[in-house]
Amino acid sequence: MIVGDDDPGYLTIRGHSGDNSQPAAYMAALSTILTKERASLVGLAASWRHGRRPRLPTGTELAQNAAVTLALFISDAASGWLEANPISLAVVVLAVLLSLTALLALAVLRMMFVQRQKLAEAERFMQQQAALAQAQLDAVPFPILIKDTAGTYQALNGACLQRLGIDPVHAIGKNSLGLTGHRWLPLADGTPAAQRLQQIGMDAVSENKVQRCELDYVSHDGRQRTGLFLEAPTHAPDGSATGSIGVLLDITEYGRSN
Repeated sequence: MIVGDDDPGYLTIRGHSGDNSQPAAYMAALSTILTKERASLVGLAASWRHGRRPRLPTGTELAQNAAVTLALFISDAASGWLEANPISLAVVVLAVLLSLTALLALAVLRMMFVQRQKLAEAERFMQQQAALAQAQLDAVPFPILIKDTAGTYQALNGACLQRLGIDPVHAIGKNSLGLTGHRWLPLADGTPAAQRLQQIGMDAVSENKVQRCELDYVSHDGRQRTGLFLEAPTHAPDGSATGSIGVLLDITEYGRSN
């Protein structure tokens, strides 16, 4: 029996028909097989941990290695050596099973690595898309507020912080009633602006139509401004409601001219 190592990441096995080696020789060869298989598994895991894409044996390679391993022991059995050494039958069978088990482990590990790589690539793609969407929101000079069906903020753009004092990082996961540090001014009847915002968001979803109202706020320059707040319902591709999106348009100069 000869164990080759032509490819550092893959084990190949060659045999000589009629080899009259003793059981100890088989066990030594088996030990070499398992040692190299273990080293291959450890190498693959190390490559993955360090962010390198490991070289994984293909399904064809694994099948070929299993077939060659099995053929090797069948060839030795057919040579007549086992007839003279019946005790070695158990050794050969054990060697075949252990070798094939090691190959099966490699096959399973390959499937796990491939699946994990696909998941990692999908996660990177989603992160890139989220970053792109946020950059597009931040490019809009008017405050944009995106909520779910319960009125909880899912995304805001940078203009919310500049014009309204609402920090997007702190607003995510809260509703209008839970916001702090904003510069909304109460309505003429004394109703808190946050309460009005919460209500029109819920109305946009329940009535499935655009809601609008005028709200006063203090801009970053310390001056009072008047804004037209529009909130529209949003939908998934199947038509189901996903929440609402609101935008604040500064109409201060328009109001003064009229």
